[in-house]
Amino acid sequence: MKKYVLLFFLCSCLTGQEMPIPEFNDDALIADGDRAGNYDRPYSLNPIPINPRTPEPSNCTKEAKKPENTKKFEKEIQAYLAQDKVTPPKKHEILFIGSSIFVNWKTLSDQMSPLPVINRSFGGATTDQIIFRTNQIVIPYQPKIIVYYCGSNDISLHKKPNEILKNFTTFSETISKELPDTTIVFLSINKAPSKKELWDEIDETNEKVEQYCHNTKRRIYIDINPLFFDNQGDINYTFFYSDNLHLRQAAYDDLSKVIRPLLESMWKKNQTNGSKN
Repeated sequence: MKKYVLLFFLCSCLTGQEMPIPEFNDDALIADGDRAGNYDRPYSLNPIPINPRTPEPSNCTKEAKKPENTKKFEKEIQAYLAQDKVTPPKKHEILFIGSSIFVNWKTLSDQMSPLPVINRSFGGATTDQIIFRTNQIVIPYQPKIIVYYCGSNDISLHKKPNEILKNFTTFSETISKELPDTTIVFLSINKAPSKKELWDEIDETNEKVEQYCHNTKRRIYIDINPLFFDNQGDINYTFFYSDNLHLRQAAYDDLSKVIRPLLESMWKKNQTNGSKN
């Protein structure tokens, strides 16, 4: 077990990428396009047609490059699809999609309850892989709200802010086309201590996405980074495991306090508007 844990941290430190963490016994700013119109309009509860066969990965658009490894994460995706066949999730709920920050949020359902949430995140995810898998683990659920955390692994792979923005924009436009009444909540890329030399890139990427969300209806940006710093501007290392990358439960507790009130408000408006149709 000790060898396994050591290997995990060595891999995380060498690659700088997020990986699902093993089990341990170890101890805002919101910007959205047209604040009132962004999610106050009535939601359409008419389901879009869904192909009964197993959905295929998305065709790549001109705006986004196809991932170099299209078989990557196949095991994780197929596990989700198999799970959906056994216990089909309800449609029109709240979908969390992203990388290991969400994968490792083991208390997500409990902390969001009674809000109906579905988590379809996969550790190591990059923004181009999210696009590629959209037809499989996003569109079929027809979520009313999507909570999105991805881009940290792109930063580690030295992808530029404009490329990350372009990929998120492509995902956003796909959702607008297929699910026009769905709101996307983008959580800012986390300034983990292990990526301190990349913080400028993270800040630039977050600023670009924030501006995009501010100018786009049904897109909301939440800056979660203030949670991880104290009043003196020093990072709170107690929120991170010893890899200085993955989050401890205390960080998720604070994250829940920021996200939950917004989702509750959005969900209540969604239910109210839906009942009028």
